[in-house]
Amino acid sequence: MNSDGKQTLTLTDNILDFISDFESVEFAKEFVKKYGLKDNDVSRVMNLAVDVVYGMVAVDTLPAEMVSRFGIDVTKSKQAALELAEARLLPIREVIPGVAQQIRVWGGEIALSAKPEAAAMTPDVFVQTSLQDVIKEMPTHLQARLSHILELYVSKHSDRALVLDMLTKSEKVGGVAFGKEDAEGLLAFVDEKMNGKKIETGERPEMGEMSERSERFEMLEGTEKKNETIVEVPLVGTHVVQNSPVPVSDVKPDSSVGRGLGTPPITEKSVHDDAAEIEQVKIIKQSVMQTPKHEPMTIEEMVGQICTLEPMQLPDGTLVDRCKQIIESRLREVRTASDTQKQLERSVETGGLGIAGRKLADMMQTIEEAFDSLQKHASDKVAQEKVVYLEKQQAQETAKQTTAEREEKMMTKRYVELTGKMPDAHVSPASPSNARVSGAVSKDAAMDQRAQSIDTAKVRTVIEAAKKETDARPLPTSLQGRGARPEMQDVKFVKRLSGPIDELRSVSLVDFRRMAKTPELAIEKMVGLVHLVEDQGYDKRVEAIRAWQSSPLYQQYLTIARNAMQEGKPLEEMRSAIAKSGETLTKEELAAILKLNGELRF
Repeated sequence: MNSDGKQTLTLTDNILDFISDFESVEFAKEFVKKYGLKDNDVSRVMNLAVDVVYGMVAVDTLPAEMVSRFGIDVTKSKQAALELAEARLLPIREVIPGVAQQIRVWGGEIALSAKPEAAAMTPDVFVQTSLQDVIKEMPTHLQARLSHILELYVSKHSDRALVLDMLTKSEKVGGVAFGKEDAEGLLAFVDEKMNGKKIETGERPEMGEMSERSERFEMLEGTEKKNETIVEVPLVGTHVVQNSPVPVSDVKPDSSVGRGLGTPPITEKSVHDDAAEIEQVKIIKQSVMQTPKHEPMTIEEMVGQICTLEPMQLPDGTLVDRCKQIIESRLREVRTASDTQKQLERSVETGGLGIAGRKLADMMQTIEEAFDSLQKHASDKVAQEKVVYLEKQQAQETAKQTTAEREEKMMTKRYVELTGKMPDAHVSPASPSNARVSGAVSKDAAMDQRAQSIDTAKVRTVIEAAKKETDARPLPTSLQGRGARPEMQDVKFVKRLSGPIDELRSVSLVDFRRMAKTPELAIEKMVGLVHLVEDQGYDKRVEAIRAWQSSPLYQQYLTIARNAMQEGKPLEEMRSAIAKSGETLTKEELAAILKLNGELRF
């Protein structure tokens, strides 16, 4: 009893699982379809049954709830309530008093003494519904493997000891690398979930696999099919290799063989050299979806190849074209992996394929392997094209530089030939180095022709005369007796154009005061410079603000602000103290810069 005097309902795990199991979802979908409700009413139908279980809604008020919650016609509300009660409430009537009597009042025919048996669940449905939270905690590449191991356990095809062995084995040999305590705890949790549930124990659960893989394993392991006793041991993994024939003589005695343990084929080679077996699996995996480099497949060809693989086979042949469209949209990056999975899960009536469970996991893995292969090929192609482009560009720059040097030497010789003296500076051509004199003659050919017309003898005579004149020139009086010293040239000012960003980066206190008569007008000009470059894009605005923040004036402001913060003084008091020892910002200039910083934000 709680504080209100009402009885507190304690539900067992079996009841909780029943009201949210796979059959509950299927019933809600059929209910919504039958009475013409919306798709989002599926969860509302399930919630109505939950409300009845928890006593929030009385059983005899279900017809009224059908009208108020879903808008079902009054003439059909009693029938709808009867269907819901018979399907989802009667099987758990021990926690819902009066449900059987109310069903009879509504016209239902039931035997009150007999409790309907719950429908048997297949191992894969049980694992996907009751144990999905546990599986999702595993890494992606181990989820399908753990699901398969648990299906072997709940279907009674492998006993507890063997499943514990599989859970604690290394990932290399088909396990999931659980600790012993974790594995024991997981199986205890599974036993608790299985309590009171009927689970089918039909054929041994197998993981989806491509038919070609078993043949490749036979080729790699050198297995002969004639006159052999076969030991079928499927591989536990993300994709399982079909049972390969292995001679009994090649199998190492192990208690796991013959008891249904899902481990890789155990041979002398695999026992003593696990690395060789892993390498074989890698070779097979690469050969399934690897595209020949010399003949890259188009997306259409890849889609056709994917649809021929076993995991992609559909029971309804009319859905093949729809499946191809879904795969192609993923390969062309129209859909993400999540969108593709949702499209596969959607019902056939709403444009999907109605795939779920293990089949869905196998199809998604096959599609994603193809997508990764396609992306790798594209990235390799881009990288290769980039290397070729850079090599070509480097060759062009080298040729351009060589041509410029040749042209400069030829122009110097030409100058010497025409003037009869050595040039004081480098003689460069007026036209660009890659400009052609004529469309019919290349640049190199034209240079060769001009070089042949130069009088080389005259050039050589001028060079020798210049050397003699240099040797005969006396040293200045101040340098005589000290030996020759290198001649120093004056530093020449070179004019340089600067844009708004460069101007902001180099602004100093003196520049700031020269901008305008007052600090307010100066910051208006600086804001105008930022707006000017902002028209070229937001990235230019960011670059301009960062240029201002690196300027000498901004650094001077930062010094005042930093000292004021460290000493706990107001900005104006710190500015006045610094002004006594040197040139700094005035009170008006400091206020203007504070206003400018408020406007220049990213």
